[in-house]
Amino acid sequence: MTAQATLDWHHEIHHAIIAALPNHDYELIAFNQAKSTESIYANVLHGQRLFYLRFSWHENELSRRFADASYDLRRFGSHRELIASLRKNFLQPQLGSIKLGYWHFVWLALLEKLGQTGNEPLRFAKGGVLINQQLLDNPAALHRLSALINFGLAIAVHEDSYLAISKDGLNLLNHYWDVADFTDSRQWDDNPRIMTIDELIWQLNNIKPPTRRTKH
Repeated sequence: MTAQATLDWHHEIHHAIIAALPNHDYELIAFNQAKSTESIYANVLHGQRLFYLRFSWHENELSRRFADASYDLRRFGSHRELIASLRKNFLQPQLGSIKLGYWHFVWLALLEKLGQTGNEPLRFAKGGVLINQQLLDNPAALHRLSALINFGLAIAVHEDSYLAISKDGLNLLNHYWDVADFTDSRQWDDNPRIMTIDELIWQLNNIKPPTRRTKH
């Protein structure tokens, strides 16, 4: 594929993603162009699996800080080759995907509430983050927050002084019940979006690391 091969490559990429979806359980939930680059980013949701895709006509080393599956369109000889590569990734995810857990949505709900008028935004601090002057330093919670940043669902604002929910993060939060329907845990019956800030902080402070089974 070449940039000159199409007058509307945005439409071509959108069509390729839709054509590559293996079945109706896969849904394209976000598709937009980055303001600072010519890259297009897309999110595809399948159950608890979120795919984070990036398309461009060049290799952008800055993207390596993120967890996207990057598609340099110059490497594909045809539209059909791109569709085949996308479908393979959807069926055998290796790059650019994350299994969403309940606490990812707790973070998104908290960031949404902190971004509303009258609330202090979440700020970075040594050893953790500050939420309404309270230090949250639970490693299990911070690990999940880091994943949201890597997948573009939370963004640093004003030279990393504070963190906010991104447009894609807000869009994913709107699909909470679509993800919850794929789980059996009753925990998902409690929608984080209707919790208070204090309740959300309590949730994050009480995430426990997974227990390791000892071999006998």
